[in-house]
Amino acid sequence: MPVHHRWFPEGSYPPIPLPFTPHDQFVSRYEAPFLKERIFHISSKSMARLNAMSNQETKINTNKAETNIVSSFQALSALCWRSIIRALAQPNDQLTNCRLAANNRHRLHPPLPENYFGNCINAITTTATVGELHQHSLGWAATMIHESVANHTNKVFQDFLKRWLKSFKKLFSFHLSIIKFYMEATNNYSM
Repeated sequence: MPVHHRWFPEGSYPPIPLPFTPHDQFVSRYEAPFLKERIFHISSKSMARLNAMSNQETKINTNKAETNIVSSFQALSALCWRSIIRALAQPNDQLTNCRLAANNRHRLHPPLPENYFGNCINAITTTATVGELHQHSLGWAATMIHESVANHTNKVFQDFLKRWLKSFKKLFSFHLSIIKFYMEATNNYSM
């Protein structure tokens, strides 16, 4: 049975609905350009070879004797990252990111209930220059991604959450003061 009780960080409160008119009057939607897409099929045999190659290069670069440091997803993400950067032909000093969605459920202390019904994810960013991606091997890029995932701990998530809530409270209090001023000026509502 799923748990429908919403979880909010300590010291924060549930969202407060604001007295606005319909959303389409103040929200404009982004019109995305035409998307060209390609679908690739990677066989399990090719995926196993890619993962083995990434882990072999990782062992050489890090001098670690562990058998599998990098996951197959991290190896594939590194391959895509390097391929996209090579195709874009950007200058070597350009910074580039590989962003992955991280599930925070098992990282939280105390953990969320097993049947918690809701999202608990945020982005993990791995950064390198274009030159670094060209200079180093696939294993190096996969190791960078792996380290970003491994370093995403409860403390990192809690620190991110505190910074986000602090910035949100500043933004929210500013917007609330504008709304209060507007409502009192138009005699529509008094807070």
